[in-house]
Amino acid sequence: MKVKYLILIISLLPFNILLSAQESNNHWGFEIYKMSFGLHLKDTNQKKYEQIPKDNVGNPVADLVSSKIVTTNKIREIEKSIFTKEEIDHFASKGRNYAVCRIHSSGKIVTVSFELKVDELNDTEIKKFALLKNRLIEEVSFDFQFIREVAEDGYIGQSFPIFVSRRKR
Repeated sequence: MKVKYLILIISLLPFNILLSAQESNNHWGFEIYKMSFGLHLKDTNQKKYEQIPKDNVGNPVADLVSSKIVTTNKIREIEKSIFTKEEIDHFASKGRNYAVCRIHSSGKIVTVSFELKVDELNDTEIKKFALLKNRLIEEVSFDFQFIREVAEDGYIGQSFPIFVSRRKR
């Protein structure tokens, strides 16, 4: 009888380790991945927003005539309200960092991930990026012009640089 329990426990051990690794990878609404360029903070809600807009015959309408951030100056204000000058300078000095968004065809941002040129972040920095994500979703929008009329709403991927105001030119 004890042997059966021991076999069961041993067989579930790899599954348990896998679950623990996945849980530890989820911080403040991000899955954090080490990449060749640095860190990728992937919004955990991203998979919910994969549907591409469609035209009146059901064809995908992902091609844009133009895409413009409606509130570019607001992004810099948000960054400065969350991060100190020293933190912004630190991130900017490492290279170009990006916010990678999924945006509803109406222009509203629904998810924000980050591509950062750093090798690690502490918990306080991750919390600040979570706050930045939430503020961008609430306060920034896009103006899209699609190549064809959108009959069925969906989501478009767009990215823009962050910490630009402090980057050395």
